[in-house]
Amino acid sequence: DGQRVAFTRWNEPRGVWIYDLRTNKHYLVVHANGARAPAWSPDGSEVAFAWWRKTIPGRQVCIGGFCFDIPPDDYNGLATVRVDDKILRDLPASQTVQSPTWEPNGMRIVYRGKQGLKSTEPGRADAREDGLTGSLFQESPAWSPDGQHLLVQVRLHDHRDIFVLDRDGHTVARLTANDPLADRAPNNVAPAWSPDGRQVIFLSDRAGSWQVYVMEADGSNPRLFLPAVFGQINFRYDFAAERMFDWGR
Repeated sequence: DGQRVAFTRWNEPRGVWIYDLRTNKHYLVVHANGARAPAWSPDGSEVAFAWWRKTIPGRQVCIGGFCFDIPPDDYNGLATVRVDDKILRDLPASQTVQSPTWEPNGMRIVYRGKQGLKSTEPGRADAREDGLTGSLFQESPAWSPDGQHLLVQVRLHDHRDIFVLDRDGHTVARLTANDPLADRAPNNVAPAWSPDGRQVIFLSDRAGSWQVYVMEADGSNPRLFLPAVFGQINFRYDFAAERMFDWGR
């Protein structure tokens, strides 16, 4: 309803927090290590988020007399927390969870997993992780307001571009593309829908520095978005599937 904002803190007291615009107060909902990318359920009763569960120790593997080291790896899980009673629910998910996004009908949470886009149905007693796509290069999924499409950024060799998928994970269209005459292929990342689904906001380094752009939902008419405001901000993007925008009503 646009009355509260969910965010995370990595310093104590760390976890998922709520900022209430009506009271101008914020409060901790659940303590969690490394919580990232909080996403509201459609009815506003729960928040889904990725969080650090454990670090898998590194090890040495030897094959045919040749040995190599596998570095330590973080295990990032998926959870939801009910905002009113602060009940945490750990959901089945692969080792790597990034950018969860809640389907508008509340049925599925889609996120980037270790081997492509994955989904989990939080309302099911026997909830399990299901594969949506098998691409390792699709990142930062975002449901359209009508629940019919997903925005993703896709790693293409030396850069990233924005694509739109249908609800089953099939590619529908490529929304951004580089100029073949340009010196380099720019990155277009972190897409998010406008509330009416007619526009897409995203971050791009096409002009050198990271700047905020908006385009129509079919990829046409890309342009700077509120340059008088966002032009004053030095954006940083670390290619870790960061969610940069949440376009509220």
